[in-house]
Amino acid sequence: MLAQKDDIFEETSEEIYNLSQDDVARYWCQMREEGERILRTYKSLMKEKDAIIAEKDSSLAEKDSMIAMLQAKLAEYEK
Repeated sequence: MLAQKDDIFEETSEEIYNLSQDDVARYWCQMREEGERILRTYKSLMKEKDAIIAEKDSSLAEKDSMIAMLQAKLAEYEK
């Protein structure tokens, strides 16, 4: 075959193979970076969510305390 006899075809095919391998490596690097970006965003959103939940828990604890105090006063008045 012509390709077997000519080094230019072999060198060209090797170069094309190497370039395509570079594209594959670049693709996987980009996908890894994208995955890390998504993970950072997710962690940031989870921190915000946790802060909101903590704030609401604190508010509920204050209201529970107020209810307990009012129930105690009501029980005192009922005596």
